[in-house]
Amino acid sequence: MFNNIKVIFLDSEGTIRDENHIIKKSTIEEIRNLKKIGIHVIITSGLPRFIVKKISLKANASKYIIASNGADIYNYENKLSIKSFYLNQDFVYQLWKEYKDKFNFILGVGDKEYATCGNEYNKNPIIINDNNIKENFYQCHISQKKIDKNTDNVKKEVIDLKKIIESEDCISNINNELLNKLTDINNLTDYDIKLLIKLKRFLELKKLHEIILNKYENIVSIANQSIDFRKFSYNGETPWFTINSNLVNKGEGIRQMCLYLNIPKSNVMAFGNDYNDRKMINEVENFFCPSNSCQEILNLTKNVYDAKDGIDKVLRKVYVYNE
Repeated sequence: MFNNIKVIFLDSEGTIRDENHIIKKSTIEEIRNLKKIGIHVIITSGLPRFIVKKISLKANASKYIIASNGADIYNYENKLSIKSFYLNQDFVYQLWKEYKDKFNFILGVGDKEYATCGNEYNKNPIIINDNNIKENFYQCHISQKKIDKNTDNVKKEVIDLKKIIESEDCISNINNELLNKLTDINNLTDYDIKLLIKLKRFLELKKLHEIILNKYENIVSIANQSIDFRKFSYNGETPWFTINSNLVNKGEGIRQMCLYLNIPKSNVMAFGNDYNDRKMINEVENFFCPSNSCQEILNLTKNVYDAKDGIDKVLRKVYVYNE
């Protein structure tokens, strides 16, 4: 399992970086040792190129990176694009034009990022407008807008929520106590209103996700965190999903990178923890995940390491078996 490894593909969030986006010094040291014995260590992430490059440099990993869930395969030292998979320009433009007032958009273009506003990873993106949206985008990230406390028509939004709720299926994971508040909207507290508007936007985002996948056959949703209302509204997180060309996934990114490096599947190892990492498993002989991975990943692999210990022990074994 650990012998004859030539390349290791590492997911970034939740795998080598913790919830605070920190890479431990010990992990950086293990990656440095692996590089010394000739093993490529390639960061493979759903994040855009300019962020993945920073992570790779911080981790002392390879000059090769796989960004935007596999849409952007790049050598940042030589500024060389190895393989690119773009979204259809007209599709992105029409989607943004129709939904920009309801949702936030983040569009990845390699070393640049266009967005409707600043975000967790980039406080100063290029603000999207009609003139600059005709770029070749690797992926499109769509999320709920934050609640504007000064909005005058918040009660109108709550009233509109009633029109959106059409069946028990769409609200099956939402507390009935919250829905009961819709029967007396004149006595809602500010907190109730805020939560009900979140519910409205959550259902709108969920509906948009369904519309896109049903209407456009050349589009795929690789990363989708817009499923559970409780998780993303009661604890303050924001529902979102990411779409790419249907040619894109991290597994295909690994396949293309291995073709470029002329490394067979038997000499490849990968690490991941989330929904968008599952396709990596098909392209490597050895896939590892932390014990706190999403359930689908845990179901697909037996190679599970303790999340509390982190990735270091596994990387150290690779080094010992290959030095």
